[in-house]
Amino acid sequence: MVSEYYILEEGKKLGPFTVQELQDKPLEPDDLVLLPLHNQGTPAYTMPEFNSYFKSEGIYYPTPLNTVTYFHRLGAFIIDVAILGFVLSIIGILFFPLYLTPVYIESLKTNQVRLGVFKLGTILVITLYNSIFESTKFMGSIGKTVFGLAVVDELGYSLTFKQALGRNFAKIINELIFYIGYVSMFWTERHQAMHDQISRCFVVSKNK
Repeated sequence: MVSEYYILEEGKKLGPFTVQELQDKPLEPDDLVLLPLHNQGTPAYTMPEFNSYFKSEGIYYPTPLNTVTYFHRLGAFIIDVAILGFVLSIIGILFFPLYLTPVYIESLKTNQVRLGVFKLGTILVITLYNSIFESTKFMGSIGKTVFGLAVVDELGYSLTFKQALGRNFAKIINELIFYIGYVSMFWTERHQAMHDQISRCFVVSKNK
């Protein structure tokens, strides 16, 4: 069993370090770790001895194996739609009862201004819901959390609110082009939809 490691930093060999010393450094997922008698560094995220450390720190480096496609995200999406539908209904009943009357709902079919305001309000609520949860320790919406999924940046870290907001605003582009941007999940190496590519984010499974 390997008891000491080195780090390659700007072409310099630093160390030796024990596993604990590397973790206290702290170790980054893309750090190049050098084993004794080896001349070539290995990215830390690929080394099994550091897997539990990265997961305990909430770091899930995106790879072709742990990133997920549309079908894995679908269950999370269904849960989120149900939650948002319920929450929006409660908000409507408590604060905007007028807007839930049959007369008002019928008017949305003919009044484009009202319809536009209704759609804009819905988009803002959905965007804030996802952005807030993605930038917390949950690293994803309630639906994603239930399915053990997380939204991460290029190094596997949780998103900032600004990053999450950018990712979710990018989803609007998908709506404008009839959701074609989601198709790219099937052929991109790490299963990114168009809004993931724009924001440089990934959806990963925490259990892989």
